[in-house]
Amino acid sequence: MPFIRLGFSFLLAIFGTYPIALLFSRIYGRMCFFTVVKYFVAVAVIQMLISFAMFANSSFHDLFTSLIRYDEIAEFGIEQSEGFRLIGFGTGFFSSGIIHGFILIVMSFYYRYRIKSIGENILFFITFFCVLLGGTFMARTTLVGACIAFFFIFSAGIHSVHRFFKLVLSVFASCVICLSVLVFVSNYNSVDLEVLFSFGFEMFKNYSESGGFESSSTNTLIDMYSTIPDNMKTWLIGDAKWMDSSGIFYYMQTDVGYSRNIFYFGVLGLVSFICFQYLFLKIVFYRRNFVNCRKYSVVLFLFFCCVKFKREC
Repeated sequence: MPFIRLGFSFLLAIFGTYPIALLFSRIYGRMCFFTVVKYFVAVAVIQMLISFAMFANSSFHDLFTSLIRYDEIAEFGIEQSEGFRLIGFGTGFFSSGIIHGFILIVMSFYYRYRIKSIGENILFFITFFCVLLGGTFMARTTLVGACIAFFFIFSAGIHSVHRFFKLVLSVFASCVICLSVLVFVSNYNSVDLEVLFSFGFEMFKNYSESGGFESSSTNTLIDMYSTIPDNMKTWLIGDAKWMDSSGIFYYMQTDVGYSRNIFYFGVLGLVSFICFQYLFLKIVFYRRNFVNCRKYSVVLFLFFCCVKFKREC
């Protein structure tokens, strides 16, 4: 029964966007990929502002959390996370990392084709860092997408000294502006930003203090990799189990995306699922009206493969 509800929710998520797609077609006619990216970014920034308001004000927190129906696992996660990380409104925990990482990557596509002047560069990077910080304060998986996005952005500037200089100057100016705003907000509203930075950039903090590039979640994740199937049947077709007998934690006590897939439908199911994701991205990107579409579909597929080392997506 839970999987029937889950499948039904996926269908609603897919077909629920149809009215929006219809509205956009009436407004814009033939939709452009870069127009969609702008809406992605706008929603991400609004979501970040709501999340900061929830973190800074308990009344906002209670109001917005009451608008969403959470399951027991999500409610437990919110209780455990309050006070040291942002709770995304509608996109919490690992899913928030996937969403914001994806948005950062498609923003890098936008940068290569739409950003020209120094003013556009600075505005772009202010927005980019807002999405990056907000997403990282919710889920550190955002950094995976940020690394891929930065690679694409800087690779666009290495072919021209002028553009590279403009890129570096814009990044520096945007960092100064974003940090100034954060300091002002922290002092004005007494928001403890240090605890958010400690959570979001825990690996870097641990590296500076102890020389170990690690975090509590990565250490737990490494331990989970020791959990593997002990019979050929599970390896091939899985056990068709997602949760343990208590229904509180995942089957075999592992949170690793690849492991959970193997335990559920085996290596055969995992390979089929990965192929489906690639074909989906291929269909989405191959017929778009800008160059290097294939390269971008491969980049997003790489992001998908990377985050599955952490959790299921």
